[in-house]
Amino acid sequence: MSFKNRGLGRGLEALLVDVPANEDRPVEVKASHPNEVLNDPEVINDAAESVEMANDLLLAIRQERLAILAEAFALKELINEIEQQVRDF
Repeated sequence: MSFKNRGLGRGLEALLVDVPANEDRPVEVKASHPNEVLNDPEVINDAAESVEMANDLLLAIRQERLAILAEAFALKELINEIEQQVRDF
């Protein structure tokens, strides 16, 4: 039984495809009055908090993706083992 011929197999293969992350893409920030923004400590603190929250969110998403990929690899291995046992039976 081929892995590609089954619905579940196609779903696992879709999870196992390497999707490049846009980790290093620069973020563009526009301000109507840049000098005022750069001199306002509250704006700077808010921006720093936003960046920290965004980084935490990205880290959580990456960890979740890794967990999903690990589960997909384990399921694929389990399917291969079961297919081998059925063939040997």
